[in-house]
This record gives sequence, structure tokens and C-alpha cells, in this order.
Amino acid sequence: MDNPQTFCEQVKRFWCNIGVFTKFMFLINLFSFIIQNGVMAYMFNETKEPNFDPVALCVTGVIDENQWYRLFSSEITHGSLGHILANMSMFLVWGTELEKHYGTLFYAAINLQLCLLSNLMSMGVSLIQTYYLKHTVFGYEIGGFDQLMKCAVGYSNILFGIMMLEALMGGERYQSVFGIVKVKKVYFPAIMMIIIQISM
Repeated sequence: MDNPQTFCEQVKRFWCNIGVFTKFMFLINLFSFIIQNGVMAYMFNETKEPNFDPVALCVTGVIDENQWYRLFSSEITHGSLGHILANMSMFLVWGTELEKHYGTLFYAAINLQLCLLSNLMSMGVSLIQTYYLKHTVFGYEIGGFDQLMKCAVGYSNILFGIMMLEALMGGERYQSVFGIVKVKKVYFPAIMMIIIQISM
């Protein structure tokens, strides 16, 4: 009879099964989180609160100030412990499978493309909201020049792209939503995005 693995052995086995790029991005995100939320918040900020304005994705920073690095720096910035835990746990699960399926270099290229495409689309939506939508609809602020000042951080936009890739890979056609109901995999990313938006 085989001896059951200890928790440490299971974690070690899980870590060994993760691809090179997935490990690298996980560690970069973790290191960035520690620096921005810990070291920099206490060394350079009187309020001891992290300031994400210099690295977050916002239209005014990218276009008006030519800070195109924000397209990338916003991806490795997370606003809270819960934010990075949610994003990185999903990234480790889906990223491991996709990196095995596509190979390290191709999967890294997919992540880079998703990063650029999703951030440029996000900026495009902000510009549409600014110039073409009413300021408020049913009491919700959806338009106006305030949209240009709104900033975003996190790996979530890439994760939604990864979810779509995983859904289109084949295999199981249905995905469980919190163990309550099963939906078609292609609808799962949209459902998760709606749930996250409602919960924010």
C-alpha cells in the first residue's frame, strides 16, 4: 500500500509541474506586490498606503504623458492581498495546463499579445466612454472626462483571455460555476467578469 503524500510533498510536486513562464510570471507578480505594497509604501509614502498611480493603466498617463510602460507595469501590480491571491491562483491553475499544451515560448507570446490587446482595448473603451456616452445613466457614472483619470491594475484581463483559450481547447464542454450550476465553457469567462464587476 502506497504511503499518502504529505502536504509539503504535494506542494512540491505541484510546483515542479508548473511551466517555466508560469513560474516566472508568478514570481514577478509576487515580488512586485511585496515591493509596492510593503517596501515602497513604508519608505516613500507618508500615509504608509501604496500608491499605484505611477504604474497603473490610465489613458492620461499613457497618451498625454507618453508613459507606454504602463501597458506592462499595470499587469504586475495588484491592489490588495485578496487581489493577487485570486489572480495568481487562477493563473497557476490555467497557466500550467496552457503552457503544457502550447509550449513555453508560444504561451509567453500569447500572454504578451493578450496584455497589449486587452490594455489597448481598455483604453479605447475609456475614450468611447469619455467622448460618446452620457455622464450618468440610471445614476451610474459611465461617461465624461473622469473616465480618462480612472486607473486599473492587475493580471485579470490576461486571465480572461487565458480562460477563453482554455475554453476553446476542447475536452470538457461545461464548466462548474462555484459548484452550483454548469455552463458552457465559452460562457464561463463572461459570467466570471459579471460576477466580479457586481462584487466590486
